[in-house]
Amino acid sequence: MSDVKILVADDHEILRHGVRRIIEAVSNWVVCGEADSGASAVRQALAFRPDVVIIDVGMPDMSGIDALREIRHRIPSSRAVVLTMYDEPHVASEALDAGAYACILKTDSHARLVQAIEQALTHERAMGVTRATSVSGMYAEARAGEPLTRREREVLRLVSEGQTNKEAAVRLGISVKTVETHRSRVMSKLSLHSIGQLVRYALRHHIIEP
Repeated sequence: MSDVKILVADDHEILRHGVRRIIEAVSNWVVCGEADSGASAVRQALAFRPDVVIIDVGMPDMSGIDALREIRHRIPSSRAVVLTMYDEPHVASEALDAGAYACILKTDSHARLVQAIEQALTHERAMGVTRATSVSGMYAEARAGEPLTRREREVLRLVSEGQTNKEAAVRLGISVKTVETHRSRVMSKLSLHSIGQLVRYALRHHIIEP
């Protein structure tokens, strides 16, 4: 039986090493690489072509969700397990939309991580960050919150960093009206009602840094 190659991507070294120990305790599972940023995860995925990618949501230079989208686009055969600190349906929804097979909390047990990797290897989706009691329930709840598109995430990031609609439009090469539309959709999808709430959401999800 050939080895299962697993790439671990998280910007915290201690967590990466802990995940490596869990993985390497399983027969024929090997860590083919470690990445400390989203861009590094994409580069290493292209170099090692892992069977499974374990990736954190919030990382420097490119979010784990955006990195996962790029990896899935370039290497459709790779499966992914997303790690997060936040027990929120929106996170699970975005992870699912990006192609993840499981989305689990960093506080979950070692056994839960192993189970999530096994589910990815056997193409079984299970979104563990929701509070549903069954796999089908988790899936349904994760899809209930409509995920942000890449452009909406870009607008969210710029607005949360203090850019005006006009400044964001110039940065993105789109019209002010389009920025306003994306901004309105973001707030509607996330059920946010003020710029302050928008900024707090962006900070919690590492879309911007404090």
